[in-house]
Amino acid sequence: MLAHVDCTVEKEVCKKFEVRGYPSVKFFSSGTPMEYGGPRTEEGIIGWCIKKTGPSTVDLKTKDAIDKFIADNKVGVVFFGEKG
Repeated sequence: MLAHVDCTVEKEVCKKFEVRGYPSVKFFSSGTPMEYGGPRTEEGIIGWCIKKTGPSTVDLKTKDAIDKFIADNKVGVVFFGEKG
């Protein structure tokens, strides 16, 4: 779900979520906001949202895929074994 808040109208909401600049993008997970700090481009914002909402697991079938996964993510868990 995507929402737009006009801070000139909804001042209390913006104060509650510590909106200090415009535009601000916040992602909410279990009610907890996470501030977006990446590039202010369509590609940057969409990429960040996809990472936050993408699949919880990814099949890595080659060594190159594992190396890319490690390089692209700050935190990750890699399981070696049979699917169960």
